[in-house]
Amino acid sequence: MKYLLFFFLIFYISSSYSKDTSCRFEEVYIDGQTQQGYLLLTKNKSRYQYLDENLFTIFYENKDWNVIQNNSLKLIPNDQLNLELIKKVRNLIVEFPELKSPYFIDEYEINFEFRDDNKFLSNVVIKSQNLNLRIYFYDCDFGPINDIYFSSQPYFSFQKK
Repeated sequence: MKYLLFFFLIFYISSSYSKDTSCRFEEVYIDGQTQQGYLLLTKNKSRYQYLDENLFTIFYENKDWNVIQNNSLKLIPNDQLNLELIKKVRNLIVEFPELKSPYFIDEYEINFEFRDDNKFLSNVVIKSQNLNLRIYFYDCDFGPINDIYFSSQPYFSFQKK
């Protein structure tokens, strides 16, 4: 569940974001655990891909989303995920890039920090009693992204050069 919260934050950011963006990300948890991967964004599409084969890749396109298990490329049914918090977060994210911090949603405090050039987020901090997470974005490019990387079926592997 902790991984899914941020995915949906990013997906809703992409719905209001107008530039194509690809970044590497690193999630850092308070217990020292880290996860790395790629984030791809266009106006109406997103891909949040963990590098760990035991995790997954999430695709978002025009209000539809798919979660694919990395090690099997099998679709994870959407009904296995709780979307209530995500729906509330979406109402805030549509303000991008005019986001202010902090936001409080249920038990979560969410802070956004921007890069010095204000082209994109530098990191996001999500805090609650059960979750303390910071996601860093780095090595971002702001050019066109091939549409095939937003397809969950068929699945095309993505690696940043």
